Amino acid sequence: MKSACCVNKMSEFAFDWGFVHHGNVISLAFRISHYISRYNEH
Repeated sequence: MKSACCVNKMSEFAFDWGFVHHGNVISLAFRISHYISRYNEH
């Protein structure tokens, strides 16, 4: 659960920062969170 919370914080930060600066930061954050969520499923 702790890692999921950390991922949410990271995604929120990258999402906000990405809107102001780089769109690819957003896609990177979603890739990371997607990879971690898949890893947690197994």
